[in-house]
Amino acid sequence: MENIFTFNPTAKELVELTGSENTQEKDYLKKRIGNFIILDLALLFHIRNEFEKAENYWQQIKELKLQYDLGFDDQIIPI
Repeated sequence: MENIFTFNPTAKELVELTGSENTQEKDYLKKRIGNFIILDLALLFHIRNEFEKAENYWQQIKELKLQYDLGFDDQIIPI
């Protein structure tokens, strides 16, 4: 399965996506699974201003994108 390392992320992109410029692919794959790998791909292409590519990944994870857009705080609490 492709992941951000398939597209040779820069150190700056790794910091943005994983929190460390020294992240190794094997360690990344231990921590990320399934749709979160796709989320990182969408974010990588968004960072690169390749919005069409990013959109292709966002389309694969519509529910997760909604949660991301809501800051992963998607619970509606009545007031």
